[in-house]
Amino acid sequence: MPNRIAIIGAGNMGGAMFRGMTEVFDADQISIYDRNQERLDDLGIKNIDIEQMLSESKVVIFAVKPQSFKECISGIETDLSDKLIISIMAGISVERIQSQTKSKRVIRSMPNICAQVGEGITAWIASEEVNGEDKEITKKIFEAVGKQVELENEEMIDTISATTGAGPAYFFLLCELVAKNLEKLGFSENDAKTLSEQTFVGSAELMKNSDLDAAKLRESVTSKGGITQAALETFKEAGMDQIIEKGVAAAIRRSKELN
Repeated sequence: MPNRIAIIGAGNMGGAMFRGMTEVFDADQISIYDRNQERLDDLGIKNIDIEQMLSESKVVIFAVKPQSFKECISGIETDLSDKLIISIMAGISVERIQSQTKSKRVIRSMPNICAQVGEGITAWIASEEVNGEDKEITKKIFEAVGKQVELENEEMIDTISATTGAGPAYFFLLCELVAKNLEKLGFSENDAKTLSEQTFVGSAELMKNSDLDAAKLRESVTSKGGITQAALETFKEAGMDQIIEKGVAAAIRRSKELN
């Protein structure tokens, strides 16, 4: 077990990982740094020296925006070559992380924002140099904020970024659109928000606790010739399948561009 784990970046994801990990690891094993002291204040962290933090750690998690990675790594003086590097940065390849950090032991991952409530899903890939102990600590880190899946090849990460990574935004958009439609139909903003959110939250909870998959659950709600079928057929005629496919394809392209 590593003596210490360092997180660089205390934004939404970095902060969520820190909170989740402190519930699983000893508090003195986890440290976090961010240039924005207000973010650290929110986590109850004071006076962090990034170089000391990194020198004392065996695992380093990069939780910064991909556009900030180059600037971030250029400002680090500590030798990272002997550390396990875990990246949650979208679009940054294992090869580039190895080149920038000088470490061959790299985990590239894609978590999602649901980690903030311990319900995240993180997909990850390991470089060839990552050993069994490295993988065990990686699993423990990701399971501190939800579930984890190890992928077979790095190309799958870009796909995951566009689906499970960005997926919560698709869910929130659908919820938002239903609420707006309810307002157009005469409901107050507050009632529309409550009705829409509880419908989706309840549906997610039902699916989580059911032995049926999403398709079977949809069928269970859809009576032949009923109102649900009328709506679903309209979605199909409007090309909802193609809209989703095009959106995911655009997100995959952007993920590759970020590298």
